[in-house]
Amino acid sequence: MKITRGVKSNYRKFLTKKKQKQLDLIMEEYSRIVNAYIGRFQKMVPRESKMELLKAKNIHTIKSWLSNRMMKSAMLEAYGMIKSAKSNAKKRKQNYIRPRHRGKNMLLSENNITININPKIKKFDLIITLKSIGKKGTKIKINILLKRHINFNNYNEWKLAKSIIIHKDTIQFTFTKNIKKKDSGKAIGIDFGINKFMATSKRETFGEGYKELLIKLLRKKAYSKAWYRCKEEIKEHIDKTIKEFPFYKYGLIVVEKLDKVHHKMKLKRSLSKNMRRLVSKWTYRYIYDKLFMECNKNCVRYLQVPSYRNSITCPQCNHTNKKNRQSQEFFSCQKCGFSDNADYTSANIALRRGLTGAYGPSLKNFTPVYSYGVV
Repeated sequence: MKITRGVKSNYRKFLTKKKQKQLDLIMEEYSRIVNAYIGRFQKMVPRESKMELLKAKNIHTIKSWLSNRMMKSAMLEAYGMIKSAKSNAKKRKQNYIRPRHRGKNMLLSENNITININPKIKKFDLIITLKSIGKKGTKIKINILLKRHINFNNYNEWKLAKSIIIHKDTIQFTFTKNIKKKDSGKAIGIDFGINKFMATSKRETFGEGYKELLIKLLRKKAYSKAWYRCKEEIKEHIDKTIKEFPFYKYGLIVVEKLDKVHHKMKLKRSLSKNMRRLVSKWTYRYIYDKLFMECNKNCVRYLQVPSYRNSITCPQCNHTNKKNRQSQEFFSCQKCGFSDNADYTSANIALRRGLTGAYGPSLKNFTPVYSYGVV
């Protein structure tokens, strides 16, 4: 299995004013070409292949001082934007809306750039050279000096792609790696909540202070600078918490599917309307995506199970009743009398469903980690 990761590095602070002006001019023209190709060929995508559209007769329908190599890069980006917009419209059962390139990035391949790692230059350990930018008479060559940061160095053992994405202030690099996920080991269930950010089937908790950050965000004026800063603080808290989880101990992680999150939080009106709206809007999607990425990075299998009645099922006697869930925090079985924190019970039930469900036979080599006996 191949996994891909992106890393951004700021370059603007190392550019001279002359280079900044040249780069802005290139990005402006590149954006114009992409939009022109979108308007000209949007009806042909995806009926025609990329290779067909990259033929000279199509590339030269738009006049520009950019080189043929740059024009091909613009055509590739236009093709991707059209295909993505049509795919999303079909998935959402909506009308196709023509995408628009806003001049904030350029997708460049090895035909237009070279990446030199560890050059013989003091203070800089990475050089990106933009070449073959303009046609004859308008040749432009720009060297962008960079310093590798900690996040970049974390992928030293990964393969660095030969293409990059240049944004207004940063350059995005792509790393790939072939991994083989674990075929055996311990299996653990994880439940995400407000009071206990991460609760496991082993009765462990991670990420204290998450609820306080959400409350702090609610006090900020929406879309203000303080609001955005607080939102970034929450993301950093999520990233730090998930990275601290001991993935090396486990071979399989099981979680609930991300659906009807907003509905489940209405239970007993335990959370205010504003809190439910805030949490369901973006936080859980970000959390699950981050967990999935870390599982791949650590070769740990990741499995989602249906959330239907997950929070109201007793892990001891399997009795299902809405009254079992006394509140957002407390679980008490109406049949056998078992009681515990609701987050721990949900994590245990999710793990059981993962190992006994449709994928159960393929997961027989994994040993479940329960905090108590589960039927």
